[in-house]
Amino acid sequence: MTVEQATEIVEAWLEQPNVRIIVAGDEHWSVLKQMMVEGQASGPLVSDAELAALTVEYGGVLYTADRDFARFPGLRWKNPLT
Repeated sequence: MTVEQATEIVEAWLEQPNVRIIVAGDEHWSVLKQMMVEGQASGPLVSDAELAALTVEYGGVLYTADRDFARFPGLRWKNPLT
């Protein structure tokens, strides 16, 4: 897929009324720090901790087949393939 095709797909998603871009809130650093410390996240796992923190902050559920997310306390996640 080209960059142009990928950006068109994302733009189509963002045009949907039920889609929004989420940003870190006031409690983000404390939640992220907890995810990194208690989840023992370093290196590439820090980006997973970031996704986990945003999900927890917004009270959401993260859908992923990556079992590494089980390490993050308080994160609700589901494997969409099972």
